[in-house]
Amino acid sequence: MSRNYIKKCDKHLLISNSLLVAWNVLQPLESFRLKIIYRSTIQITIELIGMDSTFINSIRRVLINDIPIIAIDEIFIFINTSILNDDMLAHRYGLTPLRIDPREYYFTYKNTNHSQKNSIIFLTKMINLSPRDKYTKHVLTSNIKWSPCGSVIPNQTSTYFTKKQSVTNKGSLLAFQDIIITKLKPKQTLFAEVHAIKGLGSLHAKYSPVASVWYSFFSFFLVLKNINYLKKKNLNSNILDYFTLKKFNATSLYEGSKHLLTEQNKLNQVNIDYLKDKCKYINILKRGHSYMCIESVGGLKPEFLLIESFNILIKKLDRLRLIY
Repeated sequence: MSRNYIKKCDKHLLISNSLLVAWNVLQPLESFRLKIIYRSTIQITIELIGMDSTFINSIRRVLINDIPIIAIDEIFIFINTSILNDDMLAHRYGLTPLRIDPREYYFTYKNTNHSQKNSIIFLTKMINLSPRDKYTKHVLTSNIKWSPCGSVIPNQTSTYFTKKQSVTNKGSLLAFQDIIITKLKPKQTLFAEVHAIKGLGSLHAKYSPVASVWYSFFSFFLVLKNINYLKKKNLNSNILDYFTLKKFNATSLYEGSKHLLTEQNKLNQVNIDYLKDKCKYINILKRGHSYMCIESVGGLKPEFLLIESFNILIKKLDRLRLIY
């Protein structure tokens, strides 16, 4: 599309064969409704009515990249005689989800020392003393213990705690207790210290608080064989006229579906996504009506992530308004 054509169009833009009417940013949110369909400890499914797909996609991107969480960043391995080498072991440590509130800690920056305000220290000390040669001991996330007093090698790690660290979480700081880190055969040892810091998903995938976020538009397929079913619904005769064989064509099918669905108060706007001429098959897409599923990695509750994504999106819109 050329810029000259955009300048000529004051109120309408023709993009991808669809007519987009100029709208205000606050107008789509006036009739916005949110309904929770399913909720668990790690997943939530919501129904969004009256929200444009651009807003929904912005929320999805904020959930992936812009919500900070605490994740393991540095691993100091003292002894490792397990079946995994140091690189693979550090990778498995880094993807371990933590159940820590990120609002209690600050971000870390380069050339700054770590302290109890921006770092959380964990220790792992495991050894397999089994006399059997075939007995294998599993190192689980439950064996990763929190060290509130700080690092055992503060000079080498540049981590200095001035006082004992305290957290508000009750119980373990690990989201799951049964994740296998590595395995130890008899006489094998693992002694490591890991440091967790605050970060964003835009820097690394381990800082992303969600496993997957997806949304889909509400649509359904309508097969119209006869109008006897519609007559039983006690609809107006004007609506039934659209579906009669005498007037049956592509235009009547579009208008009839629009009036039919609006009559049932199921939606305010109808968009025909797929329509074949001279047939009775039609795929109806409800504009401004979609479903969204958020799956957390276990560190933070999905409803908290949803509310936080709205807050971050509002702050971004405020900054954009100040610029322009």
